[in-house]
Amino acid sequence: MSLTNNSARFSEALELLDFGSEASISSLQYTGQLKSQAISSVELFALETAGFYKADAVYFRKFENRQPIPQIYLYDNTSNKLDSKEYANIQRDLWSSCVIPLFIIVEKSRLLIFDSRKPVDTFFYEISATPIEILNFTAQAVKEYSAKFFDNGTFWEQTKNSKYFLESTSSYNDLLTGLKKIRTSFLKKSNLPSRTAHKLLVLSILVKYLEERGDDGETLFAKNFFKQFEADNFCGVLRNKGQVVKMFKKLGEHFNGKIFAWEDKTEVDLLRNCDLTILADFLDANIQEGQYVLWRRYSFNRLPVELISSVYEEFLGEDKNDVVYTPHFLVNMLVDESMPLDLPQVNFKLIDGSCGSGIFLVAAFKRLVEWWRYNKYLELGELPSNPKLKTLKELLRTSIYGVDVEEDATRLTIFSLALALCDLLTPKQIWTELTFDDLSANNIKAEDFFHFLGQSDNKFDLVIGNPPFIELNKNKFDSIVKSNKLMLDSKIPQNQIALLFLDQAMRLLKPNSLLCLIMPSGPLLYNDTLDFRKYFFKKNKVSQIIDFTNLSSTLFGKASVATAAIFVHKRESDNSEILHVTVRRTKPSKEKIFFEIDHYDFHKVSQEASISEQYIWKSNLLGGGRLNFLINRLAELPTLGSYLKQKKSSNGWIFGDGFIKGKSDSEITASDREKKKGGYDKASFLTNSICFNPEDFDETGIKKRFRLKDIFFQWKRNRELFQGPLLLIKKNIGRSSIPVHYNEKPISFRNEIVGIHSPYEDRELLKKIESAIRENQTYRFYLSVTSARAGISRSVSTLLQEDILNLPYTEADNDLKLSYTEKILRDDVIKYYLEQISKGENSLTNNTSSEAELKQFGTTFCKALNSIYEDGQKKFRSRSVREADTFFAFEFSYSASEVENIKFISTPKAESNISELVRKEVGKTLRINRVVNFYAKDRIYLIKPKQLRYWLKSVALRDADQALNDLVKAGY
Repeated sequence: MSLTNNSARFSEALELLDFGSEASISSLQYTGQLKSQAISSVELFALETAGFYKADAVYFRKFENRQPIPQIYLYDNTSNKLDSKEYANIQRDLWSSCVIPLFIIVEKSRLLIFDSRKPVDTFFYEISATPIEILNFTAQAVKEYSAKFFDNGTFWEQTKNSKYFLESTSSYNDLLTGLKKIRTSFLKKSNLPSRTAHKLLVLSILVKYLEERGDDGETLFAKNFFKQFEADNFCGVLRNKGQVVKMFKKLGEHFNGKIFAWEDKTEVDLLRNCDLTILADFLDANIQEGQYVLWRRYSFNRLPVELISSVYEEFLGEDKNDVVYTPHFLVNMLVDESMPLDLPQVNFKLIDGSCGSGIFLVAAFKRLVEWWRYNKYLELGELPSNPKLKTLKELLRTSIYGVDVEEDATRLTIFSLALALCDLLTPKQIWTELTFDDLSANNIKAEDFFHFLGQSDNKFDLVIGNPPFIELNKNKFDSIVKSNKLMLDSKIPQNQIALLFLDQAMRLLKPNSLLCLIMPSGPLLYNDTLDFRKYFFKKNKVSQIIDFTNLSSTLFGKASVATAAIFVHKRESDNSEILHVTVRRTKPSKEKIFFEIDHYDFHKVSQEASISEQYIWKSNLLGGGRLNFLINRLAELPTLGSYLKQKKSSNGWIFGDGFIKGKSDSEITASDREKKKGGYDKASFLTNSICFNPEDFDETGIKKRFRLKDIFFQWKRNRELFQGPLLLIKKNIGRSSIPVHYNEKPISFRNEIVGIHSPYEDRELLKKIESAIRENQTYRFYLSVTSARAGISRSVSTLLQEDILNLPYTEADNDLKLSYTEKILRDDVIKYYLEQISKGENSLTNNTSSEAELKQFGTTFCKALNSIYEDGQKKFRSRSVREADTFFAFEFSYSASEVENIKFISTPKAESNISELVRKEVGKTLRINRVVNFYAKDRIYLIKPKQLRYWLKSVALRDADQALNDLVKAGY
């Protein structure tokens, strides 16, 4: 407290919010603490940024073995130094900058809570800030904003916050949405071609950014630059017909990044003669209509460079189906992992082989500058200002490299880096000292990556990025390999270009250096690609895989794609374990605030398992622990596919997918033929047959039938496949069971169905298969964990034919019987983990555990331990559950007592008593550790947040295994 000049009333407010307690491990830091040695490198730079936004203090979410994350800015206005206009300016700046999701202003008698992901309210030229809540200055009033709820992350998951802190109201989303609305009107009124208007709109953002770059309130750019175009500001230039062309030419000459270049003479003539008053009015906020962006919402000089460039990339590339934009918070996470702030390096070179808008390179360049400054801090004990212009340019020229096949992308990367450089300079430096090196000569190349590989002698300390996810046909893929003389020692799964990037990019690394690439998780981990993993994981040291598969529907906006970031070191594998981090979908990750990763998301995979066990990764995704052992046991049983093949060979059975509609020869396009789609076959036995739609087939049977009118089909089908006796199995896990139906009459079915036809005398064997599948929860579970499609590339219920054929099947009923613990694993996957994938933050596992669920947890935990430690009457027993505001503390005793009576205790002192016990016994703090397990005097304590996901019975098995391991190490 003594390190600040804040008021006593402000300090009192911090105590009420519980930010000021436990000072030795406090998650609150003051912006006046930059010279303190007690703060980490991350806190050091975060406090500097907070000071820039005039915050008095910063709350950091702290983690065990992870860097802290700044989450709340706090402002001291107990002396009324800030008025309502300042409140609005704070919210506008923080909203524009995307640096923090929430801020709190402390007044003399109340606290104001603001959502800084929500824009200010606008009334023509006036703006105002509306808090989401105004609280009285009492402990009870501010209870819901206690630091305890932020410490373990439960604040963001509370139902009352579901309408706040949204990505949909963020400056990025708002800017993009507003631009699209403006474009619609602008296109109608300006008569400019779509692409020309599009480019002009986005370049206008860039000019507004430069216009608002100011020094002590004096916008030198606006004051001096626009006068040569007979205007006082950018909007004035737009209103002077013809002057905008001259202005863009001048900007292009000045920045040398070519992003302002208008090289098409037709476009230049259109711009020169177009009346741009409408656009000027929009940008100047002279027109206020609900359907348009109100530009007064933005502090353009606070918009992150990454946001500007990615808006440009998304806006111009929105018609390209194969383009996926990497969100900023994901980029920042991967840069933090690859270039840790507290491990500064010198002479560091990195490359992005598919740089796009340059978002990775901009973040990496900022980190290089932070490294330079942190080295000086360690040397001098004081954080210096940014390096001189010469040093900044040298860092950029010698450290940052990028490649992209699209020339527009490399131009945008160069300009993004130019803006990043501008961000580190004063306006006076920008307009009187700065000239840009031509980065296109050596650093940022418009070139095919695989061609670049053969031409470059450079070696790098880091390869980072998000290569394109494209599956090519064999001819195209082989052509790339052959034309670029690529040496492949393993088949690339699915001819996936991203995995070819992964394999070949290793050539660019120095010995012991690091690669960090975002990969499609299906072909990397979940498909049947063991051969590639055996080759790649043996040849290289894979240290970590951060798996974002659970976030596939939210991480990349409209594009639903399952991804994982792989970290690979340029050295032979040393047989050490691979850390597999399975990131869950939570409110903060869905809204792109931060990734919530905790104790149960970390899985260690042995080198042997990583290259030999097909289902280890999916097992981890669905809870981990003992799950993989169960799946491996079931996978060793004979399969339905092997049974059907034997029957096909001996008895003439037929099985396969149903039909796919086709086209006549006159309807087939060149694209159809390239993709092997079309109608090359007529099947009169299908035309006019009885059929059904897949959506009309569920666990209850086939609901509707109709006559099939189609004539053409994509490939030939065996007529007998559609004759009775016939067993139909839908490629779907189903809500309660796998849809299966036995039919003795002919019936046609589509490709979403697997059909099995047998001779009439074998019909009882078909019925036996039907009986084995119907309502078999072990089968539903098995398909969930083994399918490379369900929950990966499609919904959690969608399957492939190979998934159905891989079902374990024998005529002996006992083979599929599960033990007590195996049933727990099965039931939790079916009831909870599949729902976590599909519903994320809205799943049942985010509800508070009930007493019944806690009792079940305790029973399971004790039973697992007692399988080893029960000795006569002496065994582990559930003793008590203490409930605090943010966690349950479950106590277990090892005793001979015959009393089994678990006590549920909820007292105001529960939290402080348990916190004191944890500090005393293990020296840890519950303020930082989300999950704490410890042992004391024949007692085991499990202390975890209240959500059910921490108290599932399958989690009890994981906790018991951990306890067993700890007890054995301790000699018990």
